[in-house]
Amino acid sequence: MSRPVEYVTDAAAAAAVTSPFWLEALRQASLVAGILVPILGACWLAVQIAHKLRHWNDR
Repeated sequence: MSRPVEYVTDAAAAAAVTSPFWLEALRQASLVAGILVPILGACWLAVQIAHKLRHWNDR
């Protein structure tokens, strides 16, 4: 087995063994991301629309 593949499998095994310890942190991060990502996406869309409207006649 090549060295990079061995590193990946070792990391996956370590993550599987230690997952009960950081599962709650992942759950909280997912909850926060689920709330923030749609809001940030809407803000970014508003920025893009404003930029497009501001530079509409610059062609």
